[in-house]
Amino acid sequence: MVGICLAGCRKEVVVALLILSVCAGSCNFTGIFTTYQDLCPTFCSTFNGFVGMLTSVTGMAGPALTGLMINDAVWLCVCVCESYCCF
Repeated sequence: MVGICLAGCRKEVVVALLILSVCAGSCNFTGIFTTYQDLCPTFCSTFNGFVGMLTSVTGMAGPALTGLMINDAVWLCVCVCESYCCF
């Protein structure tokens, strides 16, 4: 993403860098699902469900806790409302 900022207004370079970043991210996801298959082949879908639930809870709790740590009332409302909109 730093490369995209440095690319400026060159659309071809920005598009190429975005395509490369998406491809790199998809390699990460295949590795995660292969690891689930290796750890527990019988209960792979159950394990994936628990991990997905855990990441969703932390994804909702993060903005809420950030909003509580910020002393400004406007940002507190924004962070807490954003975290509960996902729920």
